Amino acid sequence: MRDNYVVWRQSLLKEWGGLPPPEVKNKEWLYLLKNETRNSIMIEGIFVKEEELEAIISGNNCEIRSATDVLSYFRTAKFLYGLGYENFLSNELIFTRGLIMQVNKGIEEDRAREPGKLRKGKVVIGGAKIEPPEFDLDNWIDVYARWVNENFNNLPILKFTALQHSLFEAVHPFEDGNGRTGRILTNYLLVNSGFPIITVKGDNTSRDIYYSALQESDLHLAPLFKTSANYSQLNNALKKTKTEKLEKVFFKSLKESTDRIIISLMELKGKKMLSTENLASSLNYSKSTIRKLVERGKLISVIRGKTHYSHPSLFYTQKK
Repeated sequence: MRDNYVVWRQSLLKEWGGLPPPEVKNKEWLYLLKNETRNSIMIEGIFVKEEELEAIISGNNCEIRSATDVLSYFRTAKFLYGLGYENFLSNELIFTRGLIMQVNKGIEEDRAREPGKLRKGKVVIGGAKIEPPEFDLDNWIDVYARWVNENFNNLPILKFTALQHSLFEAVHPFEDGNGRTGRILTNYLLVNSGFPIITVKGDNTSRDIYYSALQESDLHLAPLFKTSANYSQLNNALKKTKTEKLEKVFFKSLKESTDRIIISLMELKGKKMLSTENLASSLNYSKSTIRKLVERGKLISVIRGKTHYSHPSLFYTQKK
């Protein structure tokens, strides 16, 4: 049902005006960009408080430790999502080795010895059993980019983004910044498809779930890295690769970000949202039923403070 809920949200997004441009003057987009930046770098062990993030991005205090990491990520992500949005409007996709290199260079320019350069030699992914390819990284990046270009819009969006993200992280092509690079690329592809970005939470529990989800795909990918990159073998392996856990992680965040945008668009056109408590009462549902509908993705809502808000028209109904 997750794919149905995603398609439903996409149709509602179009109905209410479509994805707005990823600009910081749009309060919903600014929230999503800041939230993603803070959590994505947190996954890598770089911790920034919300007030520190605000100060860094606004330029009021760049002496905070990790300010460079925050600005590098925020600026790189903002630029790339702007590019993805223009691609979406023109119905094209730009996904090349050069773009991948530039993303890594953007987030690692003041950290890595050779930002945007493919690593040389072995690399170990902490906590993972998979061994990324040691050689032939030029070709691995090429087959990854080719798979993305050939399968873009040909698979359900959750499956597509989960497969490409699993592959990129398994290849682990750079000396550092692979996680952040991979998450920005994933969001770039989502924006190219007309969706808002997702945030993989950086708290310990969420991070462990995310890492476990990535390892689910290792079974079919690991044997490929013992030989040179081969597109046909890769394509066949990805058809068998399991991504159920990662799709679940991505869906949870995608429904939250998409719901924020849909509701903001509706409110701009005069629709008044109700608290889910009032909604439950008017529709004769129990509070627990409403909560379950929200968790499953069958009811679109947004949380403000400690209260969820929605609208009677935002229930999913199965079309016959």
